[in-house]
Amino acid sequence: MQNRFRGFTLIETVIASGILVFAAAAIASLFVASLKTHLVNRDRSTAAILLSDKLEQLKAISLPTDGSDDAGDFKRTWHIEGVQSKTLTVVVYDRAGNELMRCSTVVSSSW
Repeated sequence: MQNRFRGFTLIETVIASGILVFAAAAIASLFVASLKTHLVNRDRSTAAILLSDKLEQLKAISLPTDGSDDAGDFKRTWHIEGVQSKTLTVVVYDRAGNELMRCSTVVSSSW
């Protein structure tokens, strides 16, 4: 009678399962990192749009003053300084109060 063993042993199955679990954990951590990056980039893109929008609004006003406003989950502040040539600075903050984006521009005295 021939004694032939076919199939996998318990040790081989445990090792293969361990490798699969390790690979699945690595893929899951990449997914979490990707999601965090997506959320940060979404906030930065929104901040860039809000910043550009406020700069255009302030350029359209003949005599703008310092101020702030809320734009959804974000807060925008702006400051104007100077007499001849004026410096306009707009800052966008996230919901936690962290500065996301800042932009300064110099406008001519005819503004």
